[in-house]
Amino acid sequence: MAAFATPKELRKLLRLDEVDEDAAEFLLGLAEATVRAEVRQEILANDDTEVTLDGGGTPVLLLPETPVTGVSSVVENDQELTEGADYVWSASGVMTRLRRTWSPLPRSVAVVYSHGRAKVPEIVRAVTVQAAARVWVNPRQLSQESIGDYSRSFGTTSAPAGRIQLTEYERGLLGRYRAKPKGVGP
Repeated sequence: MAAFATPKELRKLLRLDEVDEDAAEFLLGLAEATVRAEVRQEILANDDTEVTLDGGGTPVLLLPETPVTGVSSVVENDQELTEGADYVWSASGVMTRLRRTWSPLPRSVAVVYSHGRAKVPEIVRAVTVQAAARVWVNPRQLSQESIGDYSRSFGTTSAPAGRIQLTEYERGLLGRYRAKPKGVGP
């Protein structure tokens, strides 16, 4: 799977001539995992993802990953459904049952679908690099450091040493990529 950001991008943000590639990849991987956890999405394209959903007894189901790029199959209570005749889907992940509601039974709808983006959105890339850079510059998450008459202050953080934590601003930037909570329509 392609990475959200590269060590070269981290090096450029930090304005360094070089960085330890292994350390940079490690931090960027942690930052990427943090971004994925925040948005509850894989973000990049995935084909043939299989999910089993609770039917809910309503005409609408929400697929967990967006944007939806295709639906290969839908099986409800062991019966294969036909797109256009039994259901329709949207890129926003809304699957609508036509002429009736979805089964009210838990785990009654199995869907195979494709979702995600062909490339990493720039905002996602930026947040990933920024989060990794904060830990690169200040791995112990200090608020201030003094040596003799030299002192420097860092932005405040409540994260323990080495933990990647997103700022409120970064969370806001990622909002459009965040999965909708279950039960929330389009």
